[in-house]
Amino acid sequence: AVVTGAAATPPGAPTRAIEVSVGDLSGPGFTAQSVRIALDGEGLAQARLEIGKLAVLDRLWRDIALSCTAFRLERSVIACDEGRLEQPATLPISFRHDLVTGSTRVVASPGREERWTVEASGGEPRRIVAQLTAVPAARLHLLAPDLPVKISAGLVDGVVTAVIPESGDIGVEGEMNLRTGAFADQAGLHAGEGLAG
Repeated sequence: AVVTGAAATPPGAPTRAIEVSVGDLSGPGFTAQSVRIALDGEGLAQARLEIGKLAVLDRLWRDIALSCTAFRLERSVIACDEGRLEQPATLPISFRHDLVTGSTRVVASPGREERWTVEASGGEPRRIVAQLTAVPAARLHLLAPDLPVKISAGLVDGVVTAVIPESGDIGVEGEMNLRTGAFADQAGLHAGEGLAG
């Protein structure tokens, strides 16, 4: 990664704004390009993160923007206790990343019950665990369009675990529970409707 920065305050004045261009970051299972961070406010407690392109496993997102009104930088930990993803979707989000261990925790809460919690370990191999609570079926298919079964309605709870070695195949396993809903195969033939579980 290439890091450059600039303080947007006059010489001798307390630093109230910093812009940092991180450049590109990569690790097992992900790459992030054109990463920029801007810190502002009292104690630099407000932040804005922009990522030009983010690839995680086989998924790709562009022009990601995240604002944070409760940003913390403590020793090796970077954390946002109150944040909001602005692009490509709008939703409340918080995160914590340890620069020493490489561990990461991200929590997104798009709705009253809906919750996405993703925890990634550092080290080798890298282990990523995603826990889903009350996720609408439509949103699940936006993130995983290649599912062999199309869930047309209902809410999904479950856990998905991915083990990512430095080289070789990625291992993925998971368990999902469908609340009241319906599903079909990829050809559109209904296998179940009005299910409750």
